[in-house]
Amino acid sequence: RLKQFPQVAILVSSQPHRHSSVQQKMSMAPVATRATVVVVRAAKSAPAAAAHGRFFTRARTLAARRAVTFSRRAASLAARASRRAAPARAGNAAASPRAELTDEVPPKMHIDPEDPSSYTLGILGDLHMDPRDLQDSYEGREHMRNALKGAPNPFLVSLGDLGESKDCTGSGSLYAGTTECFELVREFLDGFETPYDVVGGNHDLEGIDEFMTDEENLE
Repeated sequence: RLKQFPQVAILVSSQPHRHSSVQQKMSMAPVATRATVVVVRAAKSAPAAAAHGRFFTRARTLAARRAVTFSRRAASLAARASRRAAPARAGNAAASPRAELTDEVPPKMHIDPEDPSSYTLGILGDLHMDPRDLQDSYEGREHMRNALKGAPNPFLVSLGDLGESKDCTGSGSLYAGTTECFELVREFLDGFETPYDVVGGNHDLEGIDEFMTDEENLE
């Protein structure tokens, strides 16, 4: 076991409390060299020996798992350090007097409109639509429509929070999550003239004065 997991140390002792300092020191060691110290109380009788055997088996399994975890953690830290060093090397290269900027236009991705696997995905963030102020919403819709115009297989996804979480109609209730809000947003989304779907947000369940349950609100 120790040959397979060199980072595991198993101590068998009748006085395990005396090895607490060993465990403490090993826990402060660097991850790459850290060992898992498992202290097992030595058996002094047959029943205790049987219990000791079971415990010792569990202890070895635990130690082996921790050793693998530490090895993976060390590899992850090494990879992370390498990634952090990469931008620094790139920055030094950019600062070099031999580094030159060019006026070349970056290549554009070629999309074959005849390719059935080509598609365009439009993402709408939180709309928070307010019936008292829709100018910006409709202006933004025109920008998105122009971006999707002529694109292959366009599809639109709204990320929820469709209405403003305020009393926008003087009803004394929140506007978000109400039937009135959903009808306004449905008309707004239909205006994109593009297939779409909606991922519900937390504010879309605020129609508590109109619906008794979240299920009714979603329906």
